[in-house]
Amino acid sequence: MTTHGEAERTESGSDPGEQALAGELEGVDPGELARAAARFAQENPHTALAGAFAVGFLLGGGLTPRLLFSLAAFAGRKYAAQAVREALADAALGEVEATRA
Repeated sequence: MTTHGEAERTESGSDPGEQALAGELEGVDPGELARAAARFAQENPHTALAGAFAVGFLLGGGLTPRLLFSLAAFAGRKYAAQAVREALADAALGEVEATRA
């Protein structure tokens, strides 16, 4: 049994998830990954630039807790508004169908 903060380890000392990931990556050629990334960047330059900007921003420490909270609140409001709209539409549709029956 593991305690809080301890990961389950195998006899080799590694995490089972790490072993599964290592098994999946065993047959991957790094050169092919680089070529695929280059092809993607050539076919989708704006997407590649946006991705590079996002990674640089995150690695540069740009995602502060305050900014993260603001982004989460913004996304949460959008999600909640959409969920309420869908719930009301479903309820209204249910009422209309109930009155027709």
